[in-house]
Amino acid sequence: MTGKRRITMLKESVMKIETFLNSRYHNIRVSDLTVYAMVLIYFVIFSIFSVARHFTFGTHAFDLGIYSQALYTTLFNGKFLYETPDLYFTKSGSFFGVHFTPIIFTSLPFYYVYPRPETLLVFQSAVLALAAVPLYFLARFLVRDDNVIPVGLAALYLLNPYIHSVNTFDFHMELFIPLFSMLALYFLETKKWKRFITFSILLAITMDVVIIITFFIGIYAVLRYRTQFINLLKGKNILKEEKNAIASSFFILVSSVLLLFLAILTISYFGPPPLSSTGIGLFSKLGQNYSDILINIVKEPGRIIDSANYDGIYKLTYLTSLFLPTFFLAFYSPRELILCVPWISIVILTTCNTLYQPNYQFGAFIVPFILYATIHSLRKLEAKNLGKLVFFKKIGTPLTATLITMISLSPLSPIPYLFSNSAAYSGYPIQTRHTDLLSYAVSLIPDNASVLAQNHIFPHLSNRANVYVWVPSGVTVDYAIADKKQHDYYTAHAFAETFNQQFESLLNSGNYEILLGKRDEFEDEGIIVLKRKAA
Repeated sequence: MTGKRRITMLKESVMKIETFLNSRYHNIRVSDLTVYAMVLIYFVIFSIFSVARHFTFGTHAFDLGIYSQALYTTLFNGKFLYETPDLYFTKSGSFFGVHFTPIIFTSLPFYYVYPRPETLLVFQSAVLALAAVPLYFLARFLVRDDNVIPVGLAALYLLNPYIHSVNTFDFHMELFIPLFSMLALYFLETKKWKRFITFSILLAITMDVVIIITFFIGIYAVLRYRTQFINLLKGKNILKEEKNAIASSFFILVSSVLLLFLAILTISYFGPPPLSSTGIGLFSKLGQNYSDILINIVKEPGRIIDSANYDGIYKLTYLTSLFLPTFFLAFYSPRELILCVPWISIVILTTCNTLYQPNYQFGAFIVPFILYATIHSLRKLEAKNLGKLVFFKKIGTPLTATLITMISLSPLSPIPYLFSNSAAYSGYPIQTRHTDLLSYAVSLIPDNASVLAQNHIFPHLSNRANVYVWVPSGVTVDYAIADKKQHDYYTAHAFAETFNQQFESLLNSGNYEILLGKRDEFEDEGIIVLKRKAA
């Protein structure tokens, strides 16, 4: 096939797609219907996948079990977001001693209807899928007279393996970031200031870390209207619309600062000061808590270089992979890239390697803003009359390669499981004899019994206040359940004893009988259930 013929076929294909997307069905744009269909397909697939993984023991106490227990104890035990896996450093037991996340209360009505971990997994899939809708309308608003690019960007979001990792690694409040950020930025672009403020605040109360991102949204909004703001300071007249924009921007800035102080006070009330409560040294080269970090940065700025050098190659690879799906187009819009600064800074400065691995939930902190910057870049290219034919001709091969790579790295693909067995890649949901026996073992534990449960078993028993992934001092449990063939049997959750040490201590204490796992098929599978002997 000649080059001229290929160009002709490409042109015809692009025109057919554009004509199809611009057409209407029952007075609704086909492009709109296409996005809605993609969102629905995503929701169904990931709901089924996530729930199937849960039923095959691919979820964990950290963090599906934490959220499930926190919601359950709030609704049915009169405890304020009480959860036990973090008891060793929060003391109060409230999840607010770990994170300031008021948005969690929006999950309570859904959890009340069906108080099971599966509810959270389906809810998470729905919210993440819905973020594609405001992204699509945002792109359609900015890249006018074009439906191919908006639909394509919505598809790139829904195919992004970093979003898939958010969806398949248990349950986290980061699920709200794509939806609220896209809505806030859409209303910023359409100059609907009350809605812009509303969704910016909702974004901020998603999690304490996100308050910083919201602050940068305020900075970005001020920069967009910096000329008008300078004119206002000089006493010149500006339009009412511009005054509203400036007022809204500064409202976001001030609100973010106030919310940050509130977050620090709240976390410090229910647990240790922020950044010290995780116990895993997020910024160990800078300090052990937020006050130490601020002081050390001023006194010893060389620590910043030391932090950046820590795992520098891995961090660079991670950041590169985030921008790769959109061909680094975001860098053509440096002003919009300001919104990516908070997460890029955290990645550069952290010494916690989970923050720069693709199989955790942290892609939610930056992927929406990369897409937003990409939209602005495409808008600039459109203004320069870069025709679709030329554009698709230039990116055709890398686009195909990128799509194949994205699909291959998705937790839906079996490929990642060849190299990793953690977080989003913690096991393909396949029912086996082992999972059947484990389900039966869990079913033997009464609803009101206190129990020590291994990390991947904990979520299945999280609808109670007295289930533990490690036993606090002074607590005696009625049951204990272990799966010796799963790696978390040897994990230390309280930075002291490993799970197997605590479990075997109970086993050897003489106070427990083996209910399952002694000279039976459960023993062959490494499954043991202990029951405390009657006094």
